[in-house]
Amino acid sequence: MVVNLGSTMAFDFGMFNKPCIFINYDQPHAKNWSVKAVYQYEHFRSMPSEDCVWWWNEKEGVVQLLNKAKAGEFTKIGNWYQAINTPGASQNIQKVLLA
Repeated sequence: MVVNLGSTMAFDFGMFNKPCIFINYDQPHAKNWSVKAVYQYEHFRSMPSEDCVWWWNEKEGVVQLLNKAKAGEFTKIGNWYQAINTPGASQNIQKVLLA
């Protein structure tokens, strides 16, 4: 299982059918920063649905997420991976960078 704040490590773990949890709540002491800023980045627009990862929305919610993982439940990270990993994606990126 991977637990992080909006990292593409979710794809690495998802490829091996491991749960992917994104932290989705602010820390009370972080006055000038919010997790909401992270999830507004461009690459999150490609996420086909919110169930591609599990969302850790409050401090107390971690037990429920760990129980889901223990029960063998999976996220649908593969749907997001397929949405961005289209055939020829690397070649298309290379063309843009070298143009």
